[in-house]
Amino acid sequence: MQIFLSYASVDRELADEIHLAMLGAGHKVFFDKESLPPGGDYQTKIRKAVADSDFFVFLISPESVKKGSFALTELGYARNKWKHPKGRVLPVMLRTIPCANIPMYLKAVTVLEPEGNVAAEVTEAIPSDASMTDGPTPPREATLPTEKKGCLNLQIRTSKFLLAIAIIVVAAALVVPALFNNWDKHTAAPTSPGVTPRMGPLLPGIQLRGGNFSQTPILVASAEECSERCRQLNSCLAMTFVTGPGHCWLKNAVPPQSQNSKMVSAIKEQ
Repeated sequence: MQIFLSYASVDRELADEIHLAMLGAGHKVFFDKESLPPGGDYQTKIRKAVADSDFFVFLISPESVKKGSFALTELGYARNKWKHPKGRVLPVMLRTIPCANIPMYLKAVTVLEPEGNVAAEVTEAIPSDASMTDGPTPPREATLPTEKKGCLNLQIRTSKFLLAIAIIVVAAALVVPALFNNWDKHTAAPTSPGVTPRMGPLLPGIQLRGGNFSQTPILVASAEECSERCRQLNSCLAMTFVTGPGHCWLKNAVPPQSQNSKMVSAIKEQ
């Protein structure tokens, strides 16, 4: 089979490996480094080489799809020969680029994304001479079984990643408030029916050190609100409010009192 290998000059070394692998598989390959004699009309010879080819391999890289690259000119010749690339053109993702940068003609078929040896996988993906007929082009999935749907796979992977992030965000939005709500309640038993607990008077400048429900305080607006929180919980026996940051420390015991001008405390009446 006559194959045209299109690539950017910066990818010449890897292209040469692919070229040699295809020669070893029995194919005839147009490789500009060796196939073009010095002098003459370079562009005309390239156009004729594409026209005489049975199959076209395009190595995708940032340079090969860059506007003005000669690889895109070669792809244009291939498009003139085959209106649709199915079964005749093999795009190979040599170096990953955004799908939006891949020419639409190449995105009309699946893109080979090698995972191992690039030269071996490209050679394996080329259809046999027997499948290249003058009749209807066989389905690309049948002729190129090792291909992976590059852009589609990338889009699916991206979509799954974004979906996973969205699920995490939604879960956090649902779970975190619930955790704070449970923590805010401090797993305390509800107030006993028929019993109305009362809090003692607020004690400015008094700190009750220790006996906290949690290592993290509740944020409230005032000492009165902190006292009311304690009143509503059977297991809360006292509280200390820190002015400024608005920290409310609910306590399951009545610790010793100490002087602190930034604190306001209260003890539940028994």
